[in-house]
Amino acid sequence: MHLNDTIQWFYKADNDYDAAKILNGSYKKHTDIICYLCSQSAEKYLKGYLVYKKHQIEKTHNLPYLNYLCIKYDNRFDSIKMDCGLLNKFNSNIRYPDGIETDENDVSLSLKTIDKIINSAPLLELRNEIIKYQKMNKPSEALSAAEISSGIKACEYAEIPVSSLVFSQELLNSCKTNVCGHYNKSWTCPPACGSLEEQQKIILSYKNAFVFTTKHDLEDSFDYEGMQQGKEQHIRLTLEFRSKLGNTFPVYGAGSCPLCRDEDGKSYCAFPEPCVAPEKKIGSIEAAGINVSELSKSAGIQYNNGPNTVTYFSMALL
Repeated sequence: MHLNDTIQWFYKADNDYDAAKILNGSYKKHTDIICYLCSQSAEKYLKGYLVYKKHQIEKTHNLPYLNYLCIKYDNRFDSIKMDCGLLNKFNSNIRYPDGIETDENDVSLSLKTIDKIINSAPLLELRNEIIKYQKMNKPSEALSAAEISSGIKACEYAEIPVSSLVFSQELLNSCKTNVCGHYNKSWTCPPACGSLEEQQKIILSYKNAFVFTTKHDLEDSFDYEGMQQGKEQHIRLTLEFRSKLGNTFPVYGAGSCPLCRDEDGKSYCAFPEPCVAPEKKIGSIEAAGINVSELSKSAGIQYNNGPNTVTYFSMALL
């Protein structure tokens, strides 16, 4: 099985599908592009399945032919035979001036058709197998999958014993100054996150910690906007990493939990109301009393990646 290659094909197919839905909700609908993206998405899903079956991929956009090849491995693909035929007319030729004309009806048909293809039994089973594979895999591979899905690259990573972590009460004490604005406003920040002793007991009950960083370039050392943009990218990678790794392993990041977002995309916490997703929350490394500078030394990871850069840390307990 070539699951890693299949994951990449499905990732690209998902992107096409998501782009089609976004364009469909836009003020100015480009009907031909939406139909084309649906066709492209179907092509990549089918090719992803063929890669999974170790089939040599041919350079073709012919959906009925690709579906015919898939049927050879699983006859349930016959259920989407007509759907592949419908989307096939929106393949690469639609991009040119002499391509076919499209309208709202074509968009509606294309979106319904790609939905049916995505939810066909063999493709659903393969997607579930991918999810299971990612959750059972090593954290380094979960990080690689997160890099693909988020489009954000990690800088360095390492796995270390939790016994090498250095804890400091001063870090929790400094939270009381509320420089970040999250003190007593988040379940993952003091005082709600618990005392140093309580958190240390939980963390040391695990064997290892998987640590990774992201590095972001700045215009200068005063580039606060660049720092915030870098942190948002790091958060996106951490959330994707948490998703790929599964909910079994606690994950800690830079700052308070970023999971919940309001309508404007800003992070918020339900505190003091009960946490809406306790199994998915992202803890704070420093609010757990972990000295990040010492963490970088234990992991053999750069704490500072040079002038005009900022580095953010996340970790998972294993």
